[in-house]
Amino acid sequence: MSYQTNPRVTETNIYDVAGNRRRTTIDYGPYAQYGLPNGVFEYAADGATLLRVTYTDYNLTQAYLDSHIIGLVSALHLSDGAWRSKLVYSYDATGDQLQATSAGAIQHDAAYGTGFITGRVTSQPFPL
Repeated sequence: MSYQTNPRVTETNIYDVAGNRRRTTIDYGPYAQYGLPNGVFEYAADGATLLRVTYTDYNLTQAYLDSHIIGLVSALHLSDGAWRSKLVYSYDATGDQLQATSAGAIQHDAAYGTGFITGRVTSQPFPL
């Protein structure tokens, strides 16, 4: 084809009437084949001084890919020159990771205990 198929944004520059500038660049890194952004770099008003970087990692476990579930975030890393935060996500917790209540819930069918369901999403912040 004579044009790019499925293009991705790699840089944005926004200016206002006062001459202020907001520059952001996006790197797709190892997730380019899925079109998922990996690094987002935000710059100061001069367009050259790096202010903040956000890295996103994704859960590309084969079981999710087989189900066409692409883009589950596995971790977010935030830096402003030094690492400031990391948030880790996990999906599909098994029944042994869930806790039963000490007393029976009102109008609760006992046949559907913690072994029947799976948790969908949990997140855990990690101090750096």
